Amino acid sequence: VLTPRQITRGGKTVLLQLDNEMGMISWVRNHLDTNPDTIARFSRYLSATYGDQLSQRYPAQDLEHFLREGILNPQPPYAAQVVSDYRYFYRDYLREYTEFLWAEARLNGLEVLPVINIHGFSNGGKTFPIGISQLIEVMRLDGMISATDVYPGVIGEGTYHQLVLVNEMTKALQIPQQPLFSIEFQAGGNQDYSSGQSSMNDLHSRLCISTGMRAINHYLFCDGENHPVLSPTKRHDWGHPVRKDGTLRRHYYRYGKLSRVLKTYGTDLILSRPKTVTTIGFQLDTFMTEVDNDFTRPASRIITHQRDVVLFDFLARSLALTHRPFDVIELASGTLDPAITPLLWVMMDKQCNAETQRKLVEYLNRGGKLVLAGRMCVEEFNHQPCTLLQDAIGITQTSDQPPFEETLVHAFHHSDIPVSFVETFYGEFDEVFARSESGEPVGFIKTVGEGKVMVFGAALAANTLDDVDVLNQMALKMDCPAYFQAEPWADLRLSEGENGSFLFISNYQDDPVETVIHQAGQPLFGGHPVTLPARRGLILPLDWQVQPGIVLNYASAEITRVMDDGETVQIETEPAEFFAEFTLQGFDCMQTGLQQSPTGGRLQLHGKEGVIRLQRVP
Repeated sequence: VLTPRQITRGGKTVLLQLDNEMGMISWVRNHLDTNPDTIARFSRYLSATYGDQLSQRYPAQDLEHFLREGILNPQPPYAAQVVSDYRYFYRDYLREYTEFLWAEARLNGLEVLPVINIHGFSNGGKTFPIGISQLIEVMRLDGMISATDVYPGVIGEGTYHQLVLVNEMTKALQIPQQPLFSIEFQAGGNQDYSSGQSSMNDLHSRLCISTGMRAINHYLFCDGENHPVLSPTKRHDWGHPVRKDGTLRRHYYRYGKLSRVLKTYGTDLILSRPKTVTTIGFQLDTFMTEVDNDFTRPASRIITHQRDVVLFDFLARSLALTHRPFDVIELASGTLDPAITPLLWVMMDKQCNAETQRKLVEYLNRGGKLVLAGRMCVEEFNHQPCTLLQDAIGITQTSDQPPFEETLVHAFHHSDIPVSFVETFYGEFDEVFARSESGEPVGFIKTVGEGKVMVFGAALAANTLDDVDVLNQMALKMDCPAYFQAEPWADLRLSEGENGSFLFISNYQDDPVETVIHQAGQPLFGGHPVTLPARRGLILPLDWQVQPGIVLNYASAEITRVMDDGETVQIETEPAEFFAEFTLQGFDCMQTGLQQSPTGGRLQLHGKEGVIRLQRVP
């Protein structure tokens, strides 16, 4: 059916999805596959992985029977390790399954690229990397396109950072030849008479495009009906832009407005790349919590807490809120080069493999600046002791508070900060910036080799301005100033390209915002404020070459259309009132009703009617 309809044969099929959300069912049902074929594959995987050491890990004559019983009826001392091994095995299992599907598709004439979708977006996206972990070996297949399923539900100041982190994690692990792609991009959820936000879809789109997403497939654009073979529920009505009868919901009209802007900026925006000033490092193996039994669940609960609180809601949230745009590197597979990544923020917990610890030590010795937040690693993921990083820093732990027990710490000029999972340390420090209530060091800075390490031994979610300022002060100590300043606050991120840059600015609040923006201490938009209605975003051009002879140095409004009739170039804006500055060669602004002030070869304008007309000069 699909083969003759591929774009390679004159059709319109550009990608083929091999299967849907592989691994999701086992995760959401906490189901380990005990099919005899799967167990046999698991047995072969263990033999290949452990070799002569297998009999020490699983002393059983009938390994396949032992594995099946160990999963169905887990018993110490193997109850936890059999699940741990299964999680690693399942990555390979999904890769083999995908390779089988891909081979079958080729036999049936597949010529376009295959695509797989990454599942698991819940809790604002905090669970999504579990899906990446399950599918990582599939994502690494040469020529395999990876795409995300994203359903944020709401976009707000307290949640948008989660989507940013999810997108950066995906980019860090997909094949480098592809752009960020969402194959299930939430377009529904705003049902009639519901509490859904009609603004969410627009803000969601703008945020993802600002992080480098260049392909979007909405789920879904139209409501419809399910076939009875597929679902006992006939109605599929999730508040999409178009109702089943073809009538339109309110958020439908936002799509056209954004699409006009994207079409106007065109290739210049598409080829621009997000500007980042710092990097978050993470360990993918800390997200191997998709299946559990009673013996693995306590450890999964702890690492989930650390991921949610330290990685997402302290590091990512605070960096985003303080206008320090970040990219992401996976520590085990990525390259740590201080020349490329001068500052690295890492959520650390008790487990970190020896090779990754060595990489971090080498990174420090070569001049890298490393921030570790959470608990100091003292063992590998197989629970073998490993203190390479701790020894290189030259510290010992003097106390390790019981998990989930809240206490107070003091950091910089902030006191009585509620935290959990607190560790205190003993050693020689260059500076101590955080202490427990009893005065013991919780946060410190120390020179290691040619580099510098900062350790903050607590789990802190940035829920207040004081909490955010703790990370802000940490960043300043590590020579990482904010990239933007905006008063009052708005979300800002920049995409840079050869023909200009584009500033994404979004207001997630329920009230309008008029803000003055600075970059590296210099005012943008001539010092004029940018006005955003409630829950709206703008994509504003900076030094954008509209066409030869016309450079738009800045505009405080989006450009929605550019028309050229050979004599006059007409530029339309939204909103209608704007401040702009042009550098013109062979053009002049002949339009009345605009306040104009030529300055050093640049034309500054204050318009109120949403249009600029530039005339060619003979």
